[in-house]
Amino acid sequence: MMSATHDQFTVADAEYHGRVNSIYYFVTTSDNAERLGIISKQITKFKLLLDPVNAILETLSNPEFVNKINNQTKKTARSKLNSFLRKFSKQWFYNNPDVSEVDIMNANLELHSDERVNHQGANIPKTVMSVEPQSGHQFLIYVKTILATFGKPVNIVFIRIRYHIGDNIPVDICDFLRFIDRSRNPIKLLLKAEDKGKDIAISSCYVDAQGMEGTYSTLAYTNVP
Repeated sequence: MMSATHDQFTVADAEYHGRVNSIYYFVTTSDNAERLGIISKQITKFKLLLDPVNAILETLSNPEFVNKINNQTKKTARSKLNSFLRKFSKQWFYNNPDVSEVDIMNANLELHSDERVNHQGANIPKTVMSVEPQSGHQFLIYVKTILATFGKPVNIVFIRIRYHIGDNIPVDICDFLRFIDRSRNPIKLLLKAEDKGKDIAISSCYVDAQGMEGTYSTLAYTNVP
């Protein structure tokens, strides 16, 4: 089944075909992959998931082959590629400091706003986060302002750490169902023993006195130690 998530990868077939192939073309031309640090293993996986999508969309371009079986094949192929591209685009485009807005547009991806909410007429500062794996399936997390201070800004009550374990990472970090709130650094994130070795995505934000979340930090992708 297609994901219930509505985003830039849940569009009509013609727009979808153009977008996903534009992304692949961008990362495989010139020195873009090397310049942005995209590893070859990820590009290979991209190609393996893209080929079935291109094949079934070409098949369905002929009305004679539009049937229930081929439509389901398309949905399955798109769903697998979407799951990959949501993580791929976050890691290598939206959360990559080497990527410019021009790169994002050239890859036919949509630009994301860098600000989420306001309080008392001022933007809640974006956090800068570092994650240190520790023994015993836990992390030490340090959160500071963009000015490199660990002190909380004015009107900020605590730091929120949001995280997602496993695949199918939500598009919006605020949809991560797991989170902890702490008032000072370092923040210890202790996970269950059965989570050891699983993929985990972690982000942070400041929360103000009105309970509003600020802009999230760059998303960290790693494995539970």
